[in-house]
Amino acid sequence: MQSISSQDFEIAWKVDQIIKTAEKIYEDEHNEFLGGLLGAYKEVEKKSHKEKLFRLINNIVIKEKQRAIKKSK
Repeated sequence: MQSISSQDFEIAWKVDQIIKTAEKIYEDEHNEFLGGLLGAYKEVEKKSHKEKLFRLINNIVIKEKQRAIKKSK
């Protein structure tokens, strides 16, 4: 069994948290584009494709968080 480093674990945890946040945004905002990206992210096997999809998802999450902050001011 291969051991996982604490840094790898932290990265995996952060990725998981971002994906969960994206899923919540999708549910709340009904953002179909984000929903499509999440569906593709869960289905794709190739690491390079998964990384590209994650970057897109992360960008949307960041923008949605910024938009929510502006709304609350």
